[in-house]
Amino acid sequence: MQLLLYLEARMSKVAPNMCEIIGPKCTSLMVSAAGGITELSKIPACNILVIGSEKRALNGLSASNAGIHRGFLNDLEMVKQAPLSFQTQLLRILSTKCALAARVDAFKTSPSGSYGIKLREEIQERFNKIQDPGQARLTKVLPKPDDKPRKKRGGQKTKSMN
Repeated sequence: MQLLLYLEARMSKVAPNMCEIIGPKCTSLMVSAAGGITELSKIPACNILVIGSEKRALNGLSASNAGIHRGFLNDLEMVKQAPLSFQTQLLRILSTKCALAARVDAFKTSPSGSYGIKLREEIQERFNKIQDPGQARLTKVLPKPDDKPRKKRGGQKTKSMN
């Protein structure tokens, strides 16, 4: 427990871009679960989504509301405040942006955390766009029909059976 508290305090130096996106607490949990920032940068985004999830024995119960594939990212305030129908999409967006931020942090290309701020703005912009109800689809107007007689396919020849 003390190690995690120490990691939270030092996360702004180790992974500044991830801290900008998901905060120091969640970042420290993810980095410690992966085994380091370099190891976290090697993990694909689809697997970052489930870091910290626990296997649950449902014992024949429905898995629809169990939240099985949700790890440390599910504990973020941003995810908890989102409507249930959009939480999975938000988690996927967060995991992809965290994968990018972890790679930037591993190579220390943006030690100030400016790339993380940019990614967080992209996340918020994309999530707001997903939540906005789109315009109603307009019905496509059909073209005016031609009343001209058309040539029949194959002609008018019919063979009679004799």
